[in-house]
Amino acid sequence: MPNPAIDILICGGTIDKTYFPEREVFDFEKTHINELLTNARLSTSLNVNLRFLFLRDSLDMDEADRARISRACRESLSRHIIIMHGTSTMIQTAKRINDEFTGGKNIVLFGALLPYELTRSDALFSLGAAMMAVQLVEPGVYVSMNGRVWAFDQVAKDEEAAMFVDL
Repeated sequence: MPNPAIDILICGGTIDKTYFPEREVFDFEKTHINELLTNARLSTSLNVNLRFLFLRDSLDMDEADRARISRACRESLSRHIIIMHGTSTMIQTAKRINDEFTGGKNIVLFGALLPYELTRSDALFSLGAAMMAVQLVEPGVYVSMNGRVWAFDQVAKDEEAAMFVDL
């Protein structure tokens, strides 16, 4: 079976934050997607297309941002789409995409609870899990976190435990 084209939509989130010691904050400087793809040692036979949308904390996203993500999914020529997104509102974005259009596509949102730059980040694992999930799930909109994949309406983020859980 040939490997499918996988579109990765880049939207920021904690996964892409960089630490700025002079300000003592995590903020955005650039996306880390190329480093993530290299360091995750994903198969070179995967046909990956990157589409940069924006770098934003998901708590700062608004409905215009969600509409932009949903439109990018509709416009994608690939049947397999993963969306690098902040974890705080990824379920809201997944719902918006589902409400507007899935069109027979496998769409998986993923992120990280710790920035990629941190030693104990879950970023590489999250990317690998999302890449695998998008190739295996039936068409629809999903969230992939903590080694699992859920239909977007079957998952919640447990802020206290810092994990995604069954609804």
